[in-house]
Amino acid sequence: MSNAPTPKLPYWPFLILNVFLAGLAMWLLSKILPPRDQSQVFLALGCLATGALAAWIGCQPFLRNFAAQVRGCENQQLKVAVDRIQQLETLGLQINEATSRWQTAQDSAAKTVLTASQMCDRMTTETRTFEEFMGNAQRTEIEHQKLEVDKLKRGEREWLQAAATIFDHLFALHGAAVQSGQSSVITQISQFQNACRESVRRVGLNPFIPAVGEPFDPHSQQTVQSEAAPTDEVPIKTILACGFTYQGQLIRHALVSCTEPSPATTEQTVETPSEITPEPEIEAETSFESDVGADPTPDASLQPNITSTDSKTAQTDLPF
Repeated sequence: MSNAPTPKLPYWPFLILNVFLAGLAMWLLSKILPPRDQSQVFLALGCLATGALAAWIGCQPFLRNFAAQVRGCENQQLKVAVDRIQQLETLGLQINEATSRWQTAQDSAAKTVLTASQMCDRMTTETRTFEEFMGNAQRTEIEHQKLEVDKLKRGEREWLQAAATIFDHLFALHGAAVQSGQSSVITQISQFQNACRESVRRVGLNPFIPAVGEPFDPHSQQTVQSEAAPTDEVPIKTILACGFTYQGQLIRHALVSCTEPSPATTEQTVETPSEITPEPEIEAETSFESDVGADPTPDASLQPNITSTDSKTAQTDLPF
């Protein structure tokens, strides 16, 4: 495309002539209107013709400019069409060259298909071998994970058994402190017992002790084997061992006695005094455990080794 500047038609001569003729026509009309004779009528028509000529002259530069632009667009389109025809000729030459090489490409494609088939067979064999290897590795990993889970469960069970035994010792020690009647010893043992309970509560193990005198609850409490199963209205007389919940599940009932003690052992019966009533948070956890929907079966390995209805004997027979 040529970069020569496009000549432009000046508009100002046409505009000046248009203004002049229009002004002349308006001046003549102002002089002869209204017309008095026939000559003035013809003169008025001449003025109108002059105005029309002025309007036509004023439109000519714009019309000629538009016509020039139309011719320029047509020339540009014609040039584009010629360029595309040349491109088509070049494309035809390339198609001829591609057609001459098609046979060679087809032979190469046949060799490629044969090689791809061989590779596909080899990949199928390798995939089958890899799947067998992954299956064996996965089964080995599953067995290893099961073994690790069993170890963790066994360690958790042993830890719960040890913790239950320690708290049974603490409960027995607390009972011995109550029997001693020394307020300072009772206070220290109570504080130590509460601190131990607060430590294990952080990992989900919650010891709970029912209050003496409250109705018997079979969902979270049980009596010794030598006693008959009491009804729900029978009040608790003696606390023999505390119960435990672990992560919201009951793992051991609180061992209580609901029978009337014999006169010979009335003085020796150990009851939880009012000054060492369990802390409010432990009672709250006891009530939380009683609200659990289903009563889970506690772990038999966590049950205390208590067979006597004598509370003093039951507390002192625990191993230290």
